[in-house]
Amino acid sequence: TRQLRALWVLHSQGALSEATAMLALKSPSEFVRGWTVTCRAEQGKPSQAELEFFAQLAKSDPSPSVRLQIASAAQKLPIGDRWPILSALAAHDEDVNDHNLPLMNWYAAEDAVAAEPLRGVELFKSTRQPRLHEFIARRILAASLEDESRSTAGMGALSLALTEADSPTRACALRGLLAAA
Repeated sequence: TRQLRALWVLHSQGALSEATAMLALKSPSEFVRGWTVTCRAEQGKPSQAELEFFAQLAKSDPSPSVRLQIASAAQKLPIGDRWPILSALAAHDEDVNDHNLPLMNWYAAEDAVAAEPLRGVELFKSTRQPRLHEFIARRILAASLEDESRSTAGMGALSLALTEADSPTRACALRGLLAAA
């Protein structure tokens, strides 16, 4: 807990450096790792090295708590910086039944899917998280209804992805499409 308190003090003073953060991200404590992600995201745009480490943690950290804080922090990042993190978070099949993670992953993805529907379809195809299937389909259709010229390619790609998807995935996506219409 001393590490965590020291982290909070540095953050509150605006003195949490990239070097210190990179060390804290390697801490054996899941709470120190998670709070480091949160603090660095709150201090402004994390460095490229930190973003890459966030994506690595999103991919391989065994702690759902750390992944939850990464998903929360990703909402504060520029859309272009989110995609590697989103892909890593969406790959965790073990999070499907978690009470918070599927929704937090979606909250991190929503603006990115609306801005780049084709990448949203790639995320749709790569995940096994039903909530993401439903919400990605819903958001792509909603964006298409708002501005057809911007999202026609996204709807075409989503339609193709649905022809290749299994029945449960199609059912989730259809729920989302019906909710958007």
